[in-house]
Amino acid sequence: MLLIVAITFVLKLGLALYFSHLLFCQYPALKWGVIAKDSGDTFSYFGAMDNLLAHGEYYFWNGTNKVYAGRMPYYGAFYFLLRIFFAPKVAYDVYAVLQIALDALATVVFAQLCFEIYRKKSPSGLVSHSTFAVSIISCSALTCGLKALR
Repeated sequence: MLLIVAITFVLKLGLALYFSHLLFCQYPALKWGVIAKDSGDTFSYFGAMDNLLAHGEYYFWNGTNKVYAGRMPYYGAFYFLLRIFFAPKVAYDVYAVLQIALDALATVVFAQLCFEIYRKKSPSGLVSHSTFAVSIISCSALTCGLKALR
């Protein structure tokens, strides 16, 4: 199973790099790291952690005010730990790679669950093996595609 997780991780990472490249070609201002982009409400999660490290206050700047209670800190907590050891851009990328690794593990566990369900119901193993292979490939393309479009 570890080999399948590794293969899935490589596929997902490759797709993330490809989609990030396409996104950054069209919108270079979004580029924050090799994979990671800085857009949307990212500042409200990670900016608050950067302010906590730099100023000792948990807040994010919304353009006019300091917002102290805008976001829950649990999403940025792991980023906070990464920021202790890495620069912001590197921490963004490490965070993205760790999310891809967890996504690869979840995809393989889901595919294994499908395999076990269909193996008991189908007369031949062909259906279960096909479902297993297709779910890994399609989930990789779908999740990385959606991440690149956000």
